[in-house]
Amino acid sequence: MKNLYVLCLIAVTLALLACDNNDESEMTGGNCNYIKYTGKATITAIEDAPATENNCPNNPKKVSFEFVPDNVSSANNYIFPNVKDSLQYLAINSGMNPSLTWLENNAVEVGQIFVSFREEIIEGTCTPVIFTFSDLDTMPSNGCN
Repeated sequence: MKNLYVLCLIAVTLALLACDNNDESEMTGGNCNYIKYTGKATITAIEDAPATENNCPNNPKKVSFEFVPDNVSSANNYIFPNVKDSLQYLAINSGMNPSLTWLENNAVEVGQIFVSFREEIIEGTCTPVIFTFSDLDTMPSNGCN
């Protein structure tokens, strides 16, 4: 009986050691790296967001924009040319349509132009194409405000 107890203790210890591997290089899918194209995003429309979408709770808005790279010929080098630069949507907090309050606090209105980036994945298993903004906090600590 004592040998069985020791054997179980060893098995549990080995299992715990195997699970305690924090080496990110062995993470499934690995880290994601992107190539970044600098450009400008022009806000083209702000409309009421459909109730069925991932929305901020108070007065959510669907905000569309068009991205234009600073070097227009860089569009010829896109890895994912099927993802168009036009009719993209601004999202905050990992994919939510922003609230009117957030838009007002960040001076987002139709015709406004922001420095932005088209980022295309070159390593890992994350979202293939993302658009980011240098002057907008799209992960605000105060949520949708």
